Amino acid sequence: MQLLTRQWAALAAAVCLLVTARAVAQPVRCNAEVDQALARANGASQKDVAAELDKALALLDKAVGDDASAECHRLMAFSLAWRADVDGVPEAARRGLRRIAIFQLETAVQKNPNDARAWELKAQAEEDLGLYLEGAGTYNALAWVQPKHTFARGARVRLLVKAGKLEEALAAAREWVAAQPEDWEAHLGLGLRLEALGQVEEAIAEFERSTALDEGIDTAPLAHGSLLAKLGRWKEAEAAFARVDAAEYLLGWYSQGVCRVKQGDAKAARAWMNKLEQEEDGGALARRLLTFIKAPGAVPVLGLAAYETR
Repeated sequence: MQLLTRQWAALAAAVCLLVTARAVAQPVRCNAEVDQALARANGASQKDVAAELDKALALLDKAVGDDASAECHRLMAFSLAWRADVDGVPEAARRGLRRIAIFQLETAVQKNPNDARAWELKAQAEEDLGLYLEGAGTYNALAWVQPKHTFARGARVRLLVKAGKLEEALAAAREWVAAQPEDWEAHLGLGLRLEALGQVEEAIAEFERSTALDEGIDTAPLAHGSLLAKLGRWKEAEAAFARVDAAEYLLGWYSQGVCRVKQGDAKAARAWMNKLEQEEDGGALARRLLTFIKAPGAVPVLGLAAYETR
């Protein structure tokens, strides 16, 4: 009972942040005055940010009463979520602040369904509370309201995965590709969902499509090559890793060296190792490749995990 009492007390403390004496005679609007208060909080030191945010929340509470616009509710929710992240807030109070923020954001999107930032903040608050299905639903609603939104569909897939709904995540990824067929991330996301469910040939096809659309990120060919390597298709994997030639080019070299080892060509693998040694940041990968050359029967470390030191 004492624990429950303490939890309710902490939640009540969170709610009390919104209670202010409405002594200001002039109406407060969500414009310069609120912006200035939030700017002061943003510029405050760590020890003062809580106090500045509480002042901003008091002002926002008055503004919501006077203005009641979607923008005011969104700014209130943003400030509440920010306040929840300040050091020293008890966990129960932190969760209470986020729940109040969600209520404010529900009001905001009712008033203005096209407010993309309000939808995003709502989904983020739901994710922070572990409400992954609710967050996925919020991102889905955002995608319906704004079909060209840049990340709503991908975020929906991610939260469905976090919720353990893998079949639903696959279906959502297919919808993502259908809505944004020229988006390399959509094809990559679908490929990863297919791979997770064992549909490897279709996953490989999606990784190939993603690689063709990849804007020098290297994520897609890494995923493509890693899957082919898991299947023991080393020659195909080598060809995929050869396309890792932008930001992660060192990882591409290392991976091609691994593929040469698995195809019985240690000499070519050493050539890749030598190239890595000549690069300022290639030493760790070169040493890892040398270890594998000496023990070709070991399971190679591929993908970004190869960067990790042992």
